[in-house]
Amino acid sequence: MAFTDADFISKEDHELDYVLRKWRKRGTAANRAVLVEALDRFNADKAWEPHTRAKFYEFAERDGLIGRLEGADAATATRVSEAGTSAPRRFRWWWLLVLAALVVIALLLLRYCGACSSPSVVAGVPAAAAAAPAAGAPAAVSASAPAPSAPADAVPAKRALSLEALPAASLSIRFLPDSSELLAPGSEAALPALAAALKAFDGGTLVLVGHAAGVGRPEGELRVSEGRARFVASFLETAGLPSGLAIRIEARGSSEPVTVPGGVEASRAASRRVEVRVE
Repeated sequence: MAFTDADFISKEDHELDYVLRKWRKRGTAANRAVLVEALDRFNADKAWEPHTRAKFYEFAERDGLIGRLEGADAATATRVSEAGTSAPRRFRWWWLLVLAALVVIALLLLRYCGACSSPSVVAGVPAAAAAAPAAGAPAAVSASAPAPSAPADAVPAKRALSLEALPAASLSIRFLPDSSELLAPGSEAALPALAAALKAFDGGTLVLVGHAAGVGRPEGELRVSEGRARFVASFLETAGLPSGLAIRIEARGSSEPVTVPGGVEASRAASRRVEVRVE
């Protein structure tokens, strides 16, 4: 198979900065120096021949390189695909639009219910006037006694959290490789849908279990699985949870992989996830 220069990673600053942006790390001299040192070790290891860009990304994941780089630069973070193209990250404001739409719908429903419960008008006469007996006329006797009204201080029963009532597509939220914040394609709508569904409950515990793909670096895999669970918890808390709901985070690393048709890479992609459970 013939390769071009685009299939390899050079030590030029612009190339190193591109890799750092892909991993959402700062484009500092210290980070570039760490990358150069990792490239030297990668290129010297014949087990990774040919030393292509794709193999370097796999080498970095196994080596735990990403965890040794300085923190993410939110101002310049972009989502970079495996093919090397980038697209602006739009996730952080997209869910706000969804929540705003849900609030508008809720207000319209409240207004509609209020209109339904308002006193009716009979033949152009307000209901209170139509119901009043004429002067000197005996009051009409109801055929049945009215139902007793609920006490003014009655407290509605709490609705306990139920896994079956949550959106099925939100029970397993998938992530991109090497990331605890970038969602895989197809999972972008899962978090807003989960946040909206949780507002219907006011009791129970939501358990967020983070997982990672197994690439031979158990410590790094455990860290990234915990980061994914914390990211989902932070999103839900920011969206606003009922006071009676609690969240617990668990990290499993790569100890519970998922096997799906399509080979090793497809199974690894399915294993980079956060599973939603209920207690």
